Amino acid sequence: ACECFALGIDESTPTQCSPINDPPCACAKCMSDICSNVTAMCIEGTCGLSTDKKREIIDGYGCVTSDGEKWCESLQMCHKEWETACPTSASCVSDSDCRFRLGGCGPYACECVALGINEANPIECSPDNDPPCMCAGCTSDVCSDVAAMCIDGTCGLSTDKTKAIIDEYGCVTSDGEKWCESLQTCHKEWETACPTSASCTSDNDCRVWLGGCGPYICDCLALGIDEATPTECIKDGPPCACADCISDTCSDVTAMCIEGTCGLSTDITEDIIDENGCVTSDGEIWCASLNKCLLPWEEICPSSAPCTSNEECQVWLGGCGSYACECFAL
Repeated sequence: ACECFALGIDESTPTQCSPINDPPCACAKCMSDICSNVTAMCIEGTCGLSTDKKREIIDGYGCVTSDGEKWCESLQMCHKEWETACPTSASCVSDSDCRFRLGGCGPYACECVALGINEANPIECSPDNDPPCMCAGCTSDVCSDVAAMCIDGTCGLSTDKTKAIIDEYGCVTSDGEKWCESLQTCHKEWETACPTSASCTSDNDCRVWLGGCGPYICDCLALGIDEATPTECIKDGPPCACADCISDTCSDVTAMCIEGTCGLSTDITEDIIDENGCVTSDGEIWCASLNKCLLPWEEICPSSAPCTSNEECQVWLGGCGSYACECFAL
């Protein structure tokens, strides 16, 4: 992706994966043609690239502008805006010279950036055209409670947020933070799991819940009977991580009241353990070649199928989990 290669004049171009038909193929819409300023040369009998780039692609700061590099004054370095965020250094004389912007992709995802009133927006990668671009469906507008101000002659963000977005624990609720009693800290539920601490007097006060997204992927949690289910990120909203659980890991556990707090019982029924000791209700299978139990979507089990001729064997291409784009003999 976005690499420039020297080939023989009659040599066929390398085979590339198709981002449309062959996920998880990684492709990119190149910000510029990096081959436009190099020359294919015969170097000691082999085709190669000249390193004599045209001078006009190097700007006054030494940034390779043809590769999309730009000078960042506040960082005092060349950078690519869609890879590295450059803090603004827009000059100002009053607050009216400044504005703010909420980013959605690249290093600006869900970040509130202070800009000069006439300063161009930072360049962000496009999730539709530039995989593997990282974007996010922001859960809240982090710019809604800040103000762009002129601070010591440079545009910045005020830290004077309204009282309403800070709760009694000091959590920034407008950013989606919530107090986790068991961890004794503020957290964002779709990023960090908070172990339940629901109080109870009997098992009837507790229930079981199976997570599918965020930090709760295929995890079984014990909740209070009236306790709200944890907030999960949206499956179709990047960069959310989700999974279709192979089996319902909650089907063989019980929510119990343990010393006044809801928890899960460890009393698993006998029939979910197979003859090899694998917990089949959790999706474990016996791998004879490794001589152990494993979860097939997490760990590959090399084939150990016996055979006496080629006709007894077949080839299989995996598509998901640890088998993604792996070729196996079965």
